[in-house]
Amino acid sequence: MFQQTVVLFALVASMGCMGEPQRSTCDGTCVPYYKCKDNTILEDGSNIINIRFGDDSEEDRECPSPFEICCEKPIVLLEPPPSVTTTTSPPVPGPKCGYRNTKGLGFLITGNKNGESEYGEFPWMLAVLREDRKANDSGNVYECGASLIASNVGLTAAHCLHNRQKDLLLIRAGEWDTQTRHELYPHQDRRVAEIITHEQFNKGSLANDVALLILTEPFVLAPNVQPICLPPKEYSFDLSKCFASGWGKNNFGKEDNYQVILKKVELPVVANEQCQKSLRETRLGKRFILHPSFMCAGGVAGQDMCRGDGGSPLVCPISGAPGYYYQAGIVAWGIGCGEEGIPGVYGNVQYFREWIDNALTCDGTCVPYYMCKDNLVIEDGTNIIDIRVGEDPEAGPECPHYLDVCCEKADLLLEPPPSSPTTTSPSVPVPDQPSPRCGYRNTEGLGFRIAGHRNGESEYGEFPWMLAILREDRKADNSVNVYECGASLITLNVVLTAAHYMFNKTKDQLLIRAGEWDTQTRNELYPHQDRRVAEIITHKQFNKGSLANDVALLILTEPFVLAPNVQPICLPPKGYSFDLSKCFASGWGKNIFGKEGKYQVILKKVELPVVANKQCQKLLRETRLGKRFILHPSFMCAGGVAGQDMCRGDGGSPLVCPISGAPGYYYQAGIVAWGIGCGEEGIPGVYVSMQYFREWIDNALINRGILTHEYVYTR
Repeated sequence: MFQQTVVLFALVASMGCMGEPQRSTCDGTCVPYYKCKDNTILEDGSNIINIRFGDDSEEDRECPSPFEICCEKPIVLLEPPPSVTTTTSPPVPGPKCGYRNTKGLGFLITGNKNGESEYGEFPWMLAVLREDRKANDSGNVYECGASLIASNVGLTAAHCLHNRQKDLLLIRAGEWDTQTRHELYPHQDRRVAEIITHEQFNKGSLANDVALLILTEPFVLAPNVQPICLPPKEYSFDLSKCFASGWGKNNFGKEDNYQVILKKVELPVVANEQCQKSLRETRLGKRFILHPSFMCAGGVAGQDMCRGDGGSPLVCPISGAPGYYYQAGIVAWGIGCGEEGIPGVYGNVQYFREWIDNALTCDGTCVPYYMCKDNLVIEDGTNIIDIRVGEDPEAGPECPHYLDVCCEKADLLLEPPPSSPTTTSPSVPVPDQPSPRCGYRNTEGLGFRIAGHRNGESEYGEFPWMLAILREDRKADNSVNVYECGASLITLNVVLTAAHYMFNKTKDQLLIRAGEWDTQTRNELYPHQDRRVAEIITHKQFNKGSLANDVALLILTEPFVLAPNVQPICLPPKGYSFDLSKCFASGWGKNIFGKEGKYQVILKKVELPVVANKQCQKLLRETRLGKRFILHPSFMCAGGVAGQDMCRGDGGSPLVCPISGAPGYYYQAGIVAWGIGCGEEGIPGVYVSMQYFREWIDNALINRGILTHEYVYTR
């Protein structure tokens, strides 16, 4: 640091001796650095405005390092532990939106201390809480405000819900004093079934900052729980005396505090033209353009909404209807809090009225909830398909407590501890190196045959290209190899498998095993062989949701040694047709989905018919994938016979089909990818198409100087 300082001073001194430095000419417009992004002047306030939700900006940092946060500070708004349990519900009134209880419910506050609202004054006010699970305790942390517009619909700001999961949110109605449960009417809590965010929401400028919360069940209407009215599109609020309410902080920065009792502030509406003019006098600059999805209110010193109030309603009196209010705005952002002459900015409810109406009316296609994402019907199976590797999504918790995991369970395919230090069978020598010949299936096995083909077990050495991908699991001073998924050998140092298994895996964790059959013994005719991974090559266009382009290559640190039980599989030329072929898939995966499924000890096989893609897509559209499902061209299908299928843990394993005119020889047609369940009648399994990826495989290996002739079938 000292040396750098000396160099800097020397540079300045030398420049001084040379006179004034030459200044470059700006051919554009000189603006503060924070107002220029991608050579464009920011005109919408992106990254400049104070969003009224979330963490403080960098200048308000409370810890020395930007990588630290202030933890366990007492200013979060937590509800107190319950001292009294009340389930008494008040008489249910008829629904009447927008009535403000100006005198409160049951009592009046003396003196309106610190702008506190009356109890029940704003019965549409909602608190959006986030469930914070720590150890064995669970608290609800205040996130932002919202309003009730129907008994099962909340209206809030989109920025409040950005990156929030609906499962962690709790919506509270009828709250007032957050530190007591001794109120005249109980508050009510509801879960969120769906979050609908405006599709044009801009998280930088906050344009179109609106969202709807669809609740799992409606609130029960009560004196302290009533909806707010929404204005017609052309209604004028200019110069109205309106009210905003919330539990947010009283000012920006670390000295601020969340409110215990719901606060209110009376604010004048400011016309957008005047508002834009006032905001241009701030750090937003003279080029700032107020987006039409906003409206403004305030500009009176000390009277404003602040951090934590985001999403809260701004309500204005309905002309000619004393005591009744429309919601005019949604608290969004501002420049500071309560600065004289600087209005606060709100989401314009009139602007969004048509969007709200349309969002609550289905003019599209009604589909199951899991088939709709970002207002689009899922057509590629994302998050619907049963991926054939990894944990069971539907197995349910295996331990009583959600923070516990099932440890050292037996349902893992572990190899037994070695009985001797040798790596070869003591009674059988390592065979001479045979010449490579891809794709030959040992239908009679090697050395012996299984009587009766019990439970679909393969013959020993029947599929010599079959590989097991193991993960080294180190515990204390012990190390075990856990079975992860299948793969195939295409050259002596190249492995073919599914990309979905390689996702988030490191090469150092992996061990590739060839020549395996019975995982619980080492007393086999020929020894298995293990190799490490030097490189993982995953298809650049792999989609981890739909599994499109689900292919990966593993380059080994050293090649396998050819043996009767270790041989490569052939890959088909691009135009080869497998339709209606009787093919075989093999693997050590589970026999059924769910926690009842068991991994196999001996390598299993299943005979499957290939299903044409057009027919496969038609059959899959009859499942939960729905009538809009489109089968990606990188897939092929096989199966659809009851009880005959691959399952969880088989991902990456090969599907091989006979080569026409070459008895006993096979091409790898597919890689086990996904399905809808396992072995359902009329529902084929889905495999990665080797023909589709043949060119990609060739290019990947040629670029690394690896010969491809080992997987080319020659007569």
